Amino acid sequence: MKYYFDLANHTERIIDVDGVEADSVTDARLQAAMAVAEIQREEPDGLDQWAGWRLEVLDAAGLLVLVIDLGRRLLPSINA
Repeated sequence: MKYYFDLANHTERIIDVDGVEADSVTDARLQAAMAVAEIQREEPDGLDQWAGWRLEVLDAAGLLVLVIDLGRRLLPSINA
């Protein structure tokens, strides 16, 4: 099934026109979480630039299945 990962804030929306294939809603949620975690890992001090933005995952029917606040850390930072 196809899922779409849109970026949105209170005034703008960036629509994912291509989407991604996922076997289930759970798989789509996992893919979204992994993508956000990767961005946060690559830019650990960049959360401020994402304040107010969210990743919205929609299924092929347009049903919202997940929202991730991009201005909050998805996973705790681990400093060695």
